[in-house]
Amino acid sequence: MKNPTDPRKENQEAKNSEYLNTYSPRDKWWDGHRADTDAISKIYTSNEIFKSKGIRMGACTEVLKFGHITNPQTGEVRITLREAHFCKDRVCPVCQKRRGVLWRKRLLDKMPELQKEFPTMRWIFLTLTLKNCEIEELRQTIQYMNKCWRNFVRRKDIKKILLGHIRATEVTRANDGKAHPHFHCMLMVPNDFFKKKYIKQSEWAKMWKECLGVDYTPIVDVRAIKNTKIDCELLNTTIADELYQGVLETIKYSTKSKDLLIDEAWLLEFTNQVKNLRFIDTGGALKNVFKIEKETDKDLALADTGGQADDGTRIVFGWERKEKKYKRKRDFDV
Repeated sequence: MKNPTDPRKENQEAKNSEYLNTYSPRDKWWDGHRADTDAISKIYTSNEIFKSKGIRMGACTEVLKFGHITNPQTGEVRITLREAHFCKDRVCPVCQKRRGVLWRKRLLDKMPELQKEFPTMRWIFLTLTLKNCEIEELRQTIQYMNKCWRNFVRRKDIKKILLGHIRATEVTRANDGKAHPHFHCMLMVPNDFFKKKYIKQSEWAKMWKECLGVDYTPIVDVRAIKNTKIDCELLNTTIADELYQGVLETIKYSTKSKDLLIDEAWLLEFTNQVKNLRFIDTGGALKNVFKIEKETDKDLALADTGGQADDGTRIVFGWERKEKKYKRKRDFDV
């Protein structure tokens, strides 16, 4: 039987192991997201109105402190983030990523409780759209969509099948510079939905059209998620692929970094438009599943594994702006 991988030994001989992306390949995403955070920070800092916002974002996750943890099922040893300072800005690519990880973990942690209460529950992944709007109209468009959503879930045909929901707002940038706000939703429904209460895609679209009050049929995508039995064990979360992909698609970023960095003016106007808007909504059996009184650095740092103890060591990586990589800072190792 092959011995469990221990990065403390294996990476001693790895080429360029002083960089995070080679020391721990699973953490290579940090470099790309942190580089995007720098690029957005630079745009904000060059604008007097957003200067302080840019400075805060520029100081986000400059130092990452990792510890070693062991998978109790496989014996595999890996590093995981233990400490970092986050700016917690909605637009920050790094903070968006970590917040998504935190929310996914909270949802997966709640799954055993949901399965016990609703043993035959099923899931539907629903995407609701409408026509693109000018970026200057984004705020009022999202507010209107939120109002329409409230009417949508109160409809008789939906109320009788909806056990709980998660609804996330995403905004993408169209090629012509317009904004495309849309909803990604996970709906928890009873098993007999597929036998007695089934709603066809065309009916979902008709109901959403009526709630929007528009003269066109909006694009609506609806998919059943199969095989929803899961076993949520720390560091060994096994979850049906379709359900996990639904979670990933729903709870991710509010806006892609590439869309924000195409046009500086678009980024600044987007920032104005979405200020203080709520981009995540939960209800029914899932109400308050993501509720946190105040998101802390610790919440975001431990998003992957929660409070699992590590071995007490600390491996420190610092952000190198010129290289656009996280590099080992041995002087700070503890």
